[in-house]
Amino acid sequence: MNNSAITVNSKSSYCTTASTNDTVTAATSSSSSDELFTKDSPVWVPHPSLGYARGVVTETNQDFVEVTLLEESDINSSDCDGDINMNLMSLTSSAAGSSGSKIKVETDKLRHRIEDGASQFSVAEDCTSLLHLDDANILDNLKMRYKMASEFRPTEKNTLPHPENKAHGIYTFTSSVLLAVNPYRDVSYLYSKSQKIRYRNMGPSSHTLPPHPFALADLAYRQLYSEKMDQAMVISGESGAGKTETAKIVMSCLADRSRTDES
Repeated sequence: MNNSAITVNSKSSYCTTASTNDTVTAATSSSSSDELFTKDSPVWVPHPSLGYARGVVTETNQDFVEVTLLEESDINSSDCDGDINMNLMSLTSSAAGSSGSKIKVETDKLRHRIEDGASQFSVAEDCTSLLHLDDANILDNLKMRYKMASEFRPTEKNTLPHPENKAHGIYTFTSSVLLAVNPYRDVSYLYSKSQKIRYRNMGPSSHTLPPHPFALADLAYRQLYSEKMDQAMVISGESGAGKTETAKIVMSCLADRSRTDES
């Protein structure tokens, strides 16, 4: 998944769009080495292509933690980065890296994991609401929200005032940063005139409504007037992340907000 991000500073609007790896690295909390992993603790295990795979602690010692994988993966000791120092254990008849196989992992490479549905903070519009704020849980939150968005169809019947809120899953806040994942499909209904009106004059917080570039564009516009200071929005990201489209979305909102008539 390619994605981007937007940030607004309290004095000048600063929007940044970055690749997932850059963003989650900056937002990663302190290392897990100081945290306690006990038997049966749900954890995230480093994975060469998925980023992290689900696992459960089965045994602990001073230097390593033995983890049982809960999902199919292609973990192989030769594939892992040298600093992960992951040793496979042939304790089951299943192929190494498959569901149910056990591996040894250095303690500081693991991340705490919340069981699916076990907490109201397992999926959040703002990553700072997650129980564990680190690279593994931010990535999982982005994946879960992206899945929610991909399952939404604008024609589906819904009793909610704004059923398209599901589609906002392509956007996720991390405090004042807005992460955006390229949907690779038409989501033009997210940028309609009614949506622009909805995000107009949201108040002091850009988090009142679901994550959206309009929220930060509106904040930047209001700060331009209230603080009498130039505002800057920087959009960056890897190739295909959606930088150009994000710039168009923001400019469309700002152009609409600065109109002097409604004709």
